[in-house]
Amino acid sequence: MFRFFLISIIVPCSVVAQLESFLSFSSFNSSEGPYLESYLSVNSNTIKLIKNSENFYSGKVSVSIDVFSNDSLYFSDKYILESPNYKFKDNNDLFFIDQQRIKLNNGYYVINVSIKDENQENDNNVIKHTKEMYVNYVNISISDIQLLERYEKEDSINFLTKSGYNLYPTALNFYPKSYDSLLFYFETYNTNLIKEKKYLINTYIENFDD
Repeated sequence: MFRFFLISIIVPCSVVAQLESFLSFSSFNSSEGPYLESYLSVNSNTIKLIKNSENFYSGKVSVSIDVFSNDSLYFSDKYILESPNYKFKDNNDLFFIDQQRIKLNNGYYVINVSIKDENQENDNNVIKHTKEMYVNYVNISISDIQLLERYEKEDSINFLTKSGYNLYPTALNFYPKSYDSLLFYFETYNTNLIKEKKYLINTYIENFDD
């Protein structure tokens, strides 16, 4: 499994005591089989930042990921995610992001993620996320949709790269008002099985209520 973090500047928000995080998932297929990507963002204003040896302020959260398949534990990991260094202790107005890749098989999964502020001991320093996911990349299929903050052409390959582009996931699992475009990414698979050798993909926005 691979991990990295990047920084995304978003609209200012007020300091609150409750730990705040957002989590979204996307599944994709590859020559080695399906895999899951998780995009976790943590509000730096809701964790306790401590002055470090470099005279900056930083914090850290522990992240636990458990993936269940058919009521059995399929994958488990626990690690410490450290924030970037901040000049100020409060009002940084930044989310820091962690991305994970987990190899899957076709099937039904329940994913539990728990995040804990390592520098605080109270009822507000733990948050839990649960997601159910069905993966079925057989025959002609389409991946999940990955929401993007931005993208850029990339000739080399790193963990942000898909289809020759570096894809930077959004810090949130929705588009805030500060965004002036709706950027997203998905993949199609096994389109060579289409007899006519031609196909059309329609993208559109629909009303969530109906």
